[in-house]
Amino acid sequence: MRTSWLQALILTSALPVLASAHTASPYILPDVFDTSSANSVSFQSSITLEKFFVPSFNFKTSYVISTPSGQQKNLDAAAALKKFNVAEFDLSEDGTYRIRTQNAIGNPSKYALVDGRWLRVRANRMPMQNPNQTNKPADAAKTEQRPATPANNQPPRFVSEDQLP
Repeated sequence: MRTSWLQALILTSALPVLASAHTASPYILPDVFDTSSANSVSFQSSITLEKFFVPSFNFKTSYVISTPSGQQKNLDAAAALKKFNVAEFDLSEDGTYRIRTQNAIGNPSKYALVDGRWLRVRANRMPMQNPNQTNKPADAAKTEQRPATPANNQPPRFVSEDQLP
């Protein structure tokens, strides 16, 4: 009886780790947390997909720094790289500072529940047209054979906006 209780406890404590969701999570990561001996703070901001504080892709933003006296200062990124932004500000007074994003532009995503599955919704796309294709006679089009496409057994990952129920 005791071992089954212990096994159930171990299993339930492991579930959050095993069932972690892969979602896009924005973050701001300062280079120091204890600023008692620092004159400035550098930080990076990014969006992570799988592991926290491992940048996956950048989101364009500016920042608002709230000082201990309550003043707000606008700050732009010193460098906007492919995977993250880098910025820095001086610590002019003792106390707690707050770093916030302002007008962040990321990768907006919409999802829809279709037939019991969550699918990413993407905008309608115009069909591609081949610029080299010319109007062929009808008999040539009939004789043209296309290769057989292999069966796709993968479930869909996307749905276009015009296909939503």
